[in-house]
Amino acid sequence: MHGSREAPSGAASQALADDIAARGYGVVPALLGERDLATARAAVERVVTQLAPPSFYSASPLPIEHPEVPGPIEVTSVGLTMQRVHAAAPELAPLVLQPRSLEPIRTALGDAMQLEVLGAVVSDEVRPFFTWHTHIDREHEGARIRAGKWPDKPRVERVLMLVYLDHLDDDSGQLLVYPRAAGEPTAPPYRIEAESWPGEVALSLRAGDAVILEQCTWHAARPRQTAGRRSFIACYFASNDASHVEPTEPSLRSLMQ
Repeated sequence: MHGSREAPSGAASQALADDIAARGYGVVPALLGERDLATARAAVERVVTQLAPPSFYSASPLPIEHPEVPGPIEVTSVGLTMQRVHAAAPELAPLVLQPRSLEPIRTALGDAMQLEVLGAVVSDEVRPFFTWHTHIDREHEGARIRAGKWPDKPRVERVLMLVYLDHLDDDSGQLLVYPRAAGEPTAPPYRIEAESWPGEVALSLRAGDAVILEQCTWHAARPRQTAGRRSFIACYFASNDASHVEPTEPSLRSLMQ
């Protein structure tokens, strides 16, 4: 696996941005090459060892505090979530924030896009099927489900990039996505608890691949069938006029300069 940090061509960036708008997701294969992947894995594992979480799954949020690892940190139904992993493992930022990932996102969101989060998630075989969800306005899905109201989102204004540090396959649990074009309804087309949706796409990925998801794209994750962990680095990016954009943390702003 040999990743390249060279900037993609304008046509390649536009093609990926078009995918994000037309179907709600795009893939950057081998964003991390073998050496960078090993560095990223070691960095995340170092932070996990520092935190020593009691588990990697909890139906109710379990906050974790550590004097050397900035929070917020929780064990949730997602897994061990570290929203500011860049502060504890600064070597991660230049690995994932490279031209091959940033240029297509900038094409989709505009030159003034902001980096909102650079975090990481670690889960294991205890986590069951992770139900269908979106990341609209970075708000919890439960409030919209209870209210039965879903916003109109006519254009791409926020994306989530997941950089996987482990393979996704039948054993480790594929990522499921439900294609959606920008401007289409954002409400769930089927029950979010259903383990399969008609028209879903099951993504099998190699460690080091990155998936870029538009915020309204419904997606889910199959559970691991074998013992082991699944780790990924997660970044949120928003256009300068996206809804619910908070002031960018200085440490994140510096990473984009």
